[in-house]
Amino acid sequence: MPTMTERQQQKAIQALLDFLNYRFSKELGRSSTARVVYGCIDRDEGEAEQYAVRVFTILGDQFTGTVRLISDAQSGGIDEPPSAGMSDAALTDRKEGVSISDLWALVHDEVVSVPHRLEAISKLLGADRENTIKYVASELAREGIHEDWVIALVFLAEDVHFPADCQQIVKDALLRIAHSFRKSTRAGADKVVWSAIRRASSLLAPAQVGLLVPFLEREGVVDARAVTLKCIEKLFLPAPPADPESVRQIGERAHMLAKKFLDPDIFGGGDNALLAQSAVCALAAIGDTRFGSALTLAASLNRRWLNHQLRTRLDILRNSWQSKDAAIAASGAFRNLETELTKLG
Repeated sequence: MPTMTERQQQKAIQALLDFLNYRFSKELGRSSTARVVYGCIDRDEGEAEQYAVRVFTILGDQFTGTVRLISDAQSGGIDEPPSAGMSDAALTDRKEGVSISDLWALVHDEVVSVPHRLEAISKLLGADRENTIKYVASELAREGIHEDWVIALVFLAEDVHFPADCQQIVKDALLRIAHSFRKSTRAGADKVVWSAIRRASSLLAPAQVGLLVPFLEREGVVDARAVTLKCIEKLFLPAPPADPESVRQIGERAHMLAKKFLDPDIFGGGDNALLAQSAVCALAAIGDTRFGSALTLAASLNRRWLNHQLRTRLDILRNSWQSKDAAIAASGAFRNLETELTKLG
């Protein structure tokens, strides 16, 4: 049981960390690797106008180095001479051991800031990988957790290899999160949706591609259509679908989007052009016979840059299919792709 003094010290440290999180929230938001630190600073007796710094992270990592004063509380910014060196300290990292149990305690403590919990997970992926991956999967699947933690887990999932026994849980969770965040007006919600769809689609079997159909509709605030079409294209990069019926809805929607966004009165650069390209490429990837008519529309626009980008993506698809086996190279989808590519010159 902590003594009164120990509890006061804990409260003081937590208050300091909360203040630092608030004070540097913008800096922390710009980078997932940024960390809050605490420490001390004093004049460097060996260097004029330099300060010795020693700081610690909550996980016990220590950094030391020297810095220059660039502003003070009274006069604000201090002009730097043209010959001044770097304004940031070149700090030396010195690791100190933190036990696995301490790291897990940090991860499970919902009061601890998201960056610190992520830092602890990063360390655990090296020290206790199997259990950490299972934890990440279970947290993604857990509903009702703080939105900031959900966002962090979604981005983390793109860099974690999930074993077969976790993939169904992760896939279902990411699709649920993507559906939820499509309606969000929060800044950055689009990146969360796109990341969740990308990672979920990477865990899909080709026969499960129908789970992506809802994201081809323009619903909510976030537009996920172009990302979803690109994921469908990537899903069939190894081979065209074995069952045409499994992609019928996708073909209908992709063909409609291609016709709409390749209309000369609507076509333009930016997101619309990306959506048009992705619709054409998705039609090719699923072996849809309407791919040829969509490619004709694209070629008729006489946009060299559009033709070049389509040719690049479709060549990757063709080369992938061609390299697999003779059965794919003899398929109707491959022959259709080969024939229609001549329209791009």
